[in-house]
Amino acid sequence: MATAFSTSTGNGSMDKEANAAAAKSARSAIDDDVSALRKDVEALRTDVTSLLKHSSKFADAKTRESLEKGVEFSKAAADEASKKLKSASGRVEDRIRSNPLPAVGIALGAGIALSLLLNRK
Repeated sequence: MATAFSTSTGNGSMDKEANAAAAKSARSAIDDDVSALRKDVEALRTDVTSLLKHSSKFADAKTRESLEKGVEFSKAAADEASKKLKSASGRVEDRIRSNPLPAVGIALGAGIALSLLLNRK
């Protein structure tokens, strides 16, 4: 009966030597493949680590950019609201100056209403 490495020549000693040489060669090839695979896994680990670092930096930059845009938008909105408030305040002052008696009456009525609301129990 022949093994996986031998041929049926009838010379058992030569078959064993050939099988041993083939096994040693196969073992060497497997060791080389395993070594290459380990190097590839290490290179992959290094690449993934580098990718994660760069992704983190990119995300940080985008977050900062968005934050800066939000701050700029908030400042612009606050400036616009301040301008509108000053304009409305100016119009109210002009109306009070042009009609002081109704303004005093409205203020008095608002004060009485507020006083009644606050003193309710």
